[in-house]
Amino acid sequence: MDSTLVYLVPWPASVTLLVLMLIAAVVIAVYSREPIREISLGRTVVPVRIIRVILIAVRLFVFVLILMMCYEWALSPFRTRRPDLAVIVDVTKSMSLPMSETDEVVRVTEDCSHYAESVVGKSRLEFAKKWFLSSDAGPLKHLLRNYDLKLFLTGSRVIPHTAQLDALIKKITKLEAKDVSSELGENLRSVLAAQRGRSTAAIVFLTDGVTTRGPTLGDVSVDVAAKEIPLYLVGLGSQQALCDVVVTDLLVDEIVFLNDLVYFDVNVTSSGFERKSADVVLKKSGADQVLARTRVELSSANQSQRVQIPYVPTLPGVHDFIVEVVGLDGEVTTDNNHVSVRMNVR
Repeated sequence: MDSTLVYLVPWPASVTLLVLMLIAAVVIAVYSREPIREISLGRTVVPVRIIRVILIAVRLFVFVLILMMCYEWALSPFRTRRPDLAVIVDVTKSMSLPMSETDEVVRVTEDCSHYAESVVGKSRLEFAKKWFLSSDAGPLKHLLRNYDLKLFLTGSRVIPHTAQLDALIKKITKLEAKDVSSELGENLRSVLAAQRGRSTAAIVFLTDGVTTRGPTLGDVSVDVAAKEIPLYLVGLGSQQALCDVVVTDLLVDEIVFLNDLVYFDVNVTSSGFERKSADVVLKKSGADQVLARTRVELSSANQSQRVQIPYVPTLPGVHDFIVEVVGLDGEVTTDNNHVSVRMNVR
């Protein structure tokens, strides 16, 4: 419960202002004509003008006090609602990747095969679900007692869900990491817009931080700070580097001439693979024939390197080409091993 000071005005505020102006004019006129003697305070003589100003101020204060008493001032109690707590859970495919708990040691072998097997069935999303539903859903019950809980699932878009305990338990139990696009920054901005005009205690974001499209969480955190809403990021993942190869940033001329030498320039980022090499191949979309090939040494420190594949086009027309790193044993996913481009050969 809270209260606020309210009043009921028996007449418009303009009437009060007009009456005060008339009273002030009359009081000033009366005291201006009334003879007032000087007052001596010891050896100090107070001028007549100062005495007249003091008397006018006292009289006007009395009239203002009388008018204010005509207003019916009162304390009006009202019930305050609990603040919102926005909880965002990342349900993108990267949340299905393994996560090592604090009491578990995960070792990485040179070929990464042992790492993938040692944490099977212990995904990042499962870790988040375990926390929500632990102790007979104790964390959920605690949050619902203190806040108006709002649950958001994020991936390629934001999906809000009901805050009823039974419905939340069923929904969290059935959560699956299936969304292929991870737009964490843009989705955080959508949640912030949905909370506009509402009292929000905090935003809690359970995620592995992987953003595949749009702004990152760091970019949008500036907007959250401007709204003075606390943002708590619960990082889910592993301290060990995942065995993965990512191909990005394909650079090549979109219009080339027949029998000219063309270079397909791509960025290859690898982690978890040490003292291993991989084939980077060029193919046409929908075909298995390898048009060109080069070999690259991989790194285990999440480092990027530029790779060039030379190719001489022999057929005119518009063609779709794919630059791909051949999948390796132990790689967590091969969905990010290729990029494509359309080229016009004249």
